[in-house]
Amino acid sequence: MVLGKIYRFFLSEAGSSKAKCNYLRKQGAEIGEGTVINGNLKTFGTEPYLIKCGKNCLFAYGVHLVTHDGGVSVLNKLNKYDGKRADIIAKIEIGDNVYIGTNAMVMPGVRIGSNVVIGASAVVTHDIPDNSVVVGIPARVIKTIDEYYEKHKNRVRFTVGMPLKDKKKYYNNIEWNDLFPADNELDN
Repeated sequence: MVLGKIYRFFLSEAGSSKAKCNYLRKQGAEIGEGTVINGNLKTFGTEPYLIKCGKNCLFAYGVHLVTHDGGVSVLNKLNKYDGKRADIIAKIEIGDNVYIGTNAMVMPGVRIGSNVVIGASAVVTHDIPDNSVVVGIPARVIKTIDEYYEKHKNRVRFTVGMPLKDKKKYYNNIEWNDLFPADNELDN
């Protein structure tokens, strides 16, 4: 009964990211210092021990790291393996300083380099090189991290750590065009 309550707590968004990382490490996941999990433990799927994640990564809400291919169950039911039950399972490796956006999915066997931004709802089906920005289904590299910096260097605001009251006042008093200048085109 107590374990059920603890598990439900971690599946909720209520637990701290540090507590979630520590729990996943006890399940065998390798998670570097400074990594933050927004959302719940479902991010690391059913085999967290097959996931290696570097330092200073950020997982947005709804991210899924999938280490198995459930589709093989159809082949099992068709008796394609002479009565044996087959699995397709592979590790996932994530480098340092990686952001994975809301509802993105990383598929089995994928290696993601360091200094990578993965866009919201992307489906990562193949390895991603260092210093890349990827989007789409399936995910594809659309620019380098340096190109991403150049595009956004005039858009950033330094409000991280600002008290909520001050941050709210700041953003409510800024013009939309100041946040998104017309000379910046939308990503393809």
